[in-house]
Amino acid sequence: MLHRIASDEIELVAQDITDCHISYLKKKVSKILNKDDEDSSRTAGLARIIIVKLGARIMIRRNIDVTLGLVNGTIGTITSFIRNNNNVVDKIKIMLTSGIEHVLERVSVKFEVMNGAYVITKQFPICLSYGMTIHKSQGLSLKHAIVETGNSVFSCGQIYVALSQVTTLNGLQLVNYDPSSVKANELAIIEYNRLRSQYRPDLLNINISKQYMQKVPDLIWAMSKNILECQIKNTDDIDNTLWCIRGLPNIDNVSCYANASLQCIFHSSTLRTSLLRLQHTNVMRKLLDYYANNKTINIITLRQLASDGYLSNFQQDVAEFITHLCCNIDNIKTEVEHYLKITL
Repeated sequence: MLHRIASDEIELVAQDITDCHISYLKKKVSKILNKDDEDSSRTAGLARIIIVKLGARIMIRRNIDVTLGLVNGTIGTITSFIRNNNNVVDKIKIMLTSGIEHVLERVSVKFEVMNGAYVITKQFPICLSYGMTIHKSQGLSLKHAIVETGNSVFSCGQIYVALSQVTTLNGLQLVNYDPSSVKANELAIIEYNRLRSQYRPDLLNINISKQYMQKVPDLIWAMSKNILECQIKNTDDIDNTLWCIRGLPNIDNVSCYANASLQCIFHSSTLRTSLLRLQHTNVMRKLLDYYANNKTINIITLRQLASDGYLSNFQQDVAEFITHLCCNIDNIKTEVEHYLKITL
């Protein structure tokens, strides 16, 4: 997510002062701190180096001012950096989800690294926050959330906590959903039923299910980086375009075979160069222009270009479709035949 922001990276390095009178211990402390760059538990919860950008989403990891809402778990966006005379970032301005802007300063923490050796560190109590644990989300109100509910759920009511942070059902997206991980405390249900029978007899009792739910294996549902990026240069007006494979909407739940074929063609540098020679009025050239400019593509026109038989509202074979499509586009047909001859 940080890579998607166009601004420059800013390194927020902790400022350490070693409180130790023995010189050889100071060297040991320095080695330990450098070794534990990634482990904030060894440095009182403050990261040694925090890499951020202007516009990055961060979370406050300490209670700073409860009256202002600057507490552990507060989410905000970095709006500016304030530097001192030495060009070191001294303060950070953040915008909370409420729209209120605040200035954050470094906090000082003293902790013992080893016997008789202490370190006073000054660092911003923040971390990047494009994702968080369910426990950390407690108390937040979120308009949108992607909730991963796989086999890592380990506590009764944990999924309930995650779901209840989202304000609307439309703003909720479940991924890697495992029904067996949804658990409620049996004693809590018994207490609910007791209260219902005493104060709300009009409500039905909650059944305690003893049915065994088979676990669903965890799946890799997100990629850590873009699938593909490549820089191309053409003499055409689509010049120096950064081509990224991106999803095409499958509105009718049928056109996925055509979408996949279109991506294969557009992301073949040879075929794409051939299509760029076509007039802008050509159907394929129009689709290429729309794809490059992130506009909505009418995939029906592509299906019709292959043949009228592909206008039927049911799934089709991808290999057959792309074969018919290539045969009906002169530029692509010529290129494919040429490369087949060379290959054979």
